[in-house]
Order: sequence, then structure tokens, then C-alpha cells
Amino acid sequence: MVSSGTKRVVVIKEIPSNIIEEAIFILKNDTMTIPDKSKGRTDSNINKIREDFLFKEAELIINNYIKECKLLKERYSEKDKDLSIIKNKFYTGVAINLALIGSLALFVFLLLQII
Repeated sequence: MVSSGTKRVVVIKEIPSNIIEEAIFILKNDTMTIPDKSKGRTDSNINKIREDFLFKEAELIINNYIKECKLLKERYSEKDKDLSIIKNKFYTGVAINLALIGSLALFVFLLLQII
């Protein structure tokens, strides 16, 4: 049995993203302090402000994650392009060297036939 305190969890579904289907956030215990500007507001208004703040922060975290994923994908695609260029140059060099060796062997063969 778990004897520790409970955690506040927020689950965000139906995110308009191609990468993320659902986001789960575990909130810290000392969060959601409203500044003194909230004096004179009702509890429902304060709760609405807290929810808006929470959703905006969650949206910011999700957007940052998506941007990081796109940057990583671009970096990997650039590395793949570099590797393919190196492989193409390698195969081209091998083909040229084999043609040179073949032509030298043919030249030696023809010289031996003449002599």
C-alpha cells in the first residue's frame, strides 16, 4: 500500500498535434499561487484564472517539445544526407580505381602480345 501523499495530475487529451496524442502533467505541491491582484475576486474567478494559467503553461511545454522534436529530426536528416554523399563519393572512387586498374591490366596484356 502506498502511504505517501497524493499528487495532482492533469491529463490533456485531443491535442491538435500530429506527434502528441495525450499529455499527462504531474503538478508540484507548491504551485498555483495567485498574486495580490486577486483581491476582490470570487473563488470561481480565481479557479478560472488558475485553470487558464495551467493550460497556457501546459500548451507552452507541449509546443516546446514539438519544436525540439522537429529540430532533432532535421539534424538527423542532415546527418543522413551527409552520410549518403560520403557513400556516393566512396563508390564513385572505387569505380574509377577499378577502371584504372583494369585499363592498366589491359595495357600490360597488349604489350605482352606485341613483344
